[in-house]
Amino acid sequence: MKSSFSGLLAKVTLACLVSLGMVKGCLEQHTTSNATGAAHHHLQQADCHQRIQVALSACKLGEAPNGPQPINATRAYIKEEIALKSLLANARCAVHLYILVETEADAMVVRGWLQRLHSPWQPVSYTFVDVHHEAIRDHLQSIKGPSQGYMGYCGLARMFFTEILPDEERVLWMDTDTVVTTDICQIWQHLDHFNASQLVGYTGNPDAPTRDHPFGLCSCVALMDLRKMRAAGWGRSFMAAAVAAHLRDVNSAEAFPYGDQDVLRIVQRHRPGDPPLPHPLIGTESAYRLPSAWNVMPFCPEYDQAGYEEAPGVFIGILHFTCTIKQHMYVNLVGFGRWAWLVQYYAEMKWEWLNEGRTEQRMFERPPIRVRSRSSAR
Repeated sequence: MKSSFSGLLAKVTLACLVSLGMVKGCLEQHTTSNATGAAHHHLQQADCHQRIQVALSACKLGEAPNGPQPINATRAYIKEEIALKSLLANARCAVHLYILVETEADAMVVRGWLQRLHSPWQPVSYTFVDVHHEAIRDHLQSIKGPSQGYMGYCGLARMFFTEILPDEERVLWMDTDTVVTTDICQIWQHLDHFNASQLVGYTGNPDAPTRDHPFGLCSCVALMDLRKMRAAGWGRSFMAAAVAAHLRDVNSAEAFPYGDQDVLRIVQRHRPGDPPLPHPLIGTESAYRLPSAWNVMPFCPEYDQAGYEEAPGVFIGILHFTCTIKQHMYVNLVGFGRWAWLVQYYAEMKWEWLNEGRTEQRMFERPPIRVRSRSSAR
């Protein structure tokens, strides 16, 4: 039994290394933009001297079963940990993480992971963004926006990054049910391809008829040029005007079926100062269309039909397990199908394995950002 298990483990490890090598080998492939007309360009190796900013949620991590457990307790793999490991294991430039938390218990879980990463390949720093329910509710009420979303208040908070991260110019938002398969710094280059009017970069939405449909939008992976968003007036009054225009056309009870993603759609359709656009989104002037490789959803039928898993030489940057994967599936990984080996690879990876072995300290925590409501700030 032991020898057969060892043999299986060796095969899985070999498959991991071969597959990861194939993915990295695709970095020199040409990527083609889809229906919205972003230019063809060659993916070059990212500039290792730059620093990228990545924001993601760690809300609810401090709650059972993710908090401290008995030594022999059975527990699920934690999707946030898998996403972070895959991001940092592949990054080849400096990374700063903005980690959204609701409680100190959430922060303690993530801090426990990152403190084991004392000498990473690339410099890594992180800031906890303390998101209070009252603060986000206050923001949402000011724009008459959705009261809830799929990702709770932490997911809704990303609509207000221009205020929450006042000193930051650019940020990449990632959902945590993702696995990064290549150097995340590659996606950062797309910011340099934004034209003068483009503020945010998205991939298409699989709810659209095809993955190349020009009017789909998925904000689960989003490049945000906060500097340009502020210059364009993006803020509560900006969103409030767009939402007000939207509510004139729809039943308010059905206005926000997808939470924050709906607000982003609405802003694209009803930009203040512009006439309403005929379609809600990605083809509009303020949105840049990211290649779909940066948000591949393997369990969505539209993406399977697109041939992502079979096409030779295909480039996959981020796998997003969004259509059917739920938290309980992280217990035994069966629901991941052919991707189970990749999820398990990062789930079983020890944080210490990401250390390069140098003696200098290159991982540090910055002072937290506390998001407060107007009433609590007084």
